[in-house]
Amino acid sequence: MADFPACKNSNSLARNVNTLASQCVKCGLCLPHCPTYHLTQDENESPRGRIALLQALAQEELSYTHKLTSHLDHCLSCRACERACPANVEYGALITQGRALIQRDAPKALKTNPRFSLFTLITRPKILRAMHWLAWISDITKTRRIASKLGIIQLLGLTKFDTLLPSTQRPVSLKTYYPAKGKKIGRVGLFLGCIQKMTDTDIFLASIHVLTALGYDVHIPKQQACCGAINLHSGHPQSTIKFAKSNLAAFSDLDYIVTLASGCGTTLSDYPKYFGSGTMNNMTQTKDLESFASRVVDISSLIEKTPWPKDLKIKKTTKRLAIHSPCTLKNVWQSENDIFALVQRSSEHEIYAVQSQYCCGAAGRYMFDFPEDAAKLVDKILTELSPLSVDILVTSNTGCSLHLKHHLRRKNLNISVQHPIVLLSNSIKF
Repeated sequence: MADFPACKNSNSLARNVNTLASQCVKCGLCLPHCPTYHLTQDENESPRGRIALLQALAQEELSYTHKLTSHLDHCLSCRACERACPANVEYGALITQGRALIQRDAPKALKTNPRFSLFTLITRPKILRAMHWLAWISDITKTRRIASKLGIIQLLGLTKFDTLLPSTQRPVSLKTYYPAKGKKIGRVGLFLGCIQKMTDTDIFLASIHVLTALGYDVHIPKQQACCGAINLHSGHPQSTIKFAKSNLAAFSDLDYIVTLASGCGTTLSDYPKYFGSGTMNNMTQTKDLESFASRVVDISSLIEKTPWPKDLKIKKTTKRLAIHSPCTLKNVWQSENDIFALVQRSSEHEIYAVQSQYCCGAAGRYMFDFPEDAAKLVDKILTELSPLSVDILVTSNTGCSLHLKHHLRRKNLNISVQHPIVLLSNSIKF
């Protein structure tokens, strides 16, 4: 794996992109698995096509144009191609470093500015908490609804956020430490993420409830930061390094780093791929990054490998459940079976698994940047669910949850969306 070069002006980045692109043997076996190729049947919208474009850019055989960069922007980074690839092409690293190359070398009109994006504001804890309180107060006072009717939200350019963000829950103040109930079996750190703090505060309380019931001391370090996925996937790896440093320090002495959103977990576990070999100015050794990454675990996977206390009982729900597996869990972690096992603990009925092989269309900020394409992808899932008698759709990634909730409302489907840990927490009886 070629790390991001520490020097912004180095030619190492182009060499990295070229080296990663050279892994591809151009067999085309990835094409049937690519959501954007499925939608367009355009070779430039396929993994093989994007790899060829990136290699040509790295070798300075093509010029930067809006049309070329748009093909790369359209990639959802779902990494389904990576799972299907017989040559083990590291496509996730390639598209991330390719976008960094564009941000470094492309004309200014084709670049994004990370400092003035609403997406990066939510990575700053104090600003995010202020936004959370403001959103919650505007909901309970109906100010948000009035602002939307008066066109104020549209004027501020917040229409997409207002549409996708449901009514917010009251902000919660979490302690930094919750002791295990009964026999202690380990110490874990709970990674909170960013936007999840506004949309799913129930997840934190449910996670603490379940983990302490299983015998874990739960620590919530105050100095933890955003995982860095937003900036990293927008082509700004250097601005992600400070997040990585904070997280390495925050979770240095814990058995596991428990993530509640599979997208965050993927980024955290990929730190050694992106930030080794001096990228952090020699302040962090590669072995520290690898130790950190080895302790990152999705909460469903941790629960499934933890011995279940004999006095912990489950009251199974009579509601009918369906499971949606996020791309990061399915294609990167390849641990979607752990969610099934967890949910099966809580259900009296057979659980339906969403059959659509493609990304739901959320893909981080993709649902905001390309809402029409995102809607086409999620409609495949909704069409599948529509004739079924499903009460709850279970998914374990925040972006997927927001996107699915919005489009279920759009289709008037009376299906709630829930994180598996909330479902399990509600079922536990002592």
